Amino acid sequence: TWGMWGIGNYTCLMCWEGDYLVLFNGMVTGAPQDQRNNGSNPDSIGTSSYRVYRNGAEVPPLAVGAGIHVYELPAEPGDYRVELTVPKGEDRAYPRTETTWTFQAGAPTEEAATPYGYVCIVRLRLGWHDGPCAPTPAVFVSYDLDESLALDNTVRAPGAHWFDVYAYHHPSPLPSPAIAGLKLWASYDGGERWVPAQVRNEGDGKFRVKLVHPPARAEAWQQVSLRVEAWDVEGNRIEQITYDAFRLRDVSSRPTGGFVAS
Repeated sequence: TWGMWGIGNYTCLMCWEGDYLVLFNGMVTGAPQDQRNNGSNPDSIGTSSYRVYRNGAEVPPLAVGAGIHVYELPAEPGDYRVELTVPKGEDRAYPRTETTWTFQAGAPTEEAATPYGYVCIVRLRLGWHDGPCAPTPAVFVSYDLDESLALDNTVRAPGAHWFDVYAYHHPSPLPSPAIAGLKLWASYDGGERWVPAQVRNEGDGKFRVKLVHPPARAEAWQQVSLRVEAWDVEGNRIEQITYDAFRLRDVSSRPTGGFVAS
């Protein structure tokens, strides 16, 4: 959940800086739970859109640019909902995603400040504050399809498909709430109907997921979309849809070259 900003430094994707909530677009590696961010996707910066709500009321942004979204908020704790939509990239470079985070948070204290190596991006670039920086308790998810995903972004079908999903928080010097659960569904018709997956909690935010795919159809456009929900013991939650995450490949077919979605 950390993005590179200069050599040896990381930027939090969803953090408090003084009186500001700072949201930063980024791409996160798959697994395990020491995810690191490879930086912003330049193609998605200008097309992604955030909406932030505090106690049910929408909060207007102060600054939007270079993938950085800034919101001035009261220091008192509140109930937050953050919505992010990332459109599908050109040439399917990355899929369309719709994400909603809900969490309770307030301005950080010195005790909760982020560890060494974190860059306060608003303070660094805009000089708006000199207060502490700290991650929100937002929950994130990351997929690890490992060898089940071929280089052409296909998965064998029909039959059982096992893979791992990780739920986690930002790194923090203070203990984060334990991850409590995760649910996952798949859609084979662009999100019209959703089929629940079998999910096994393996502890420490790792979940083993089983989907049973139908036979692959001949249409080249057929895709599999994924919907996931994950939450911690304090009720902080993520709900995310990844459209066209991968395609099904008939078990008798050989994969071709291509990109690997993460």
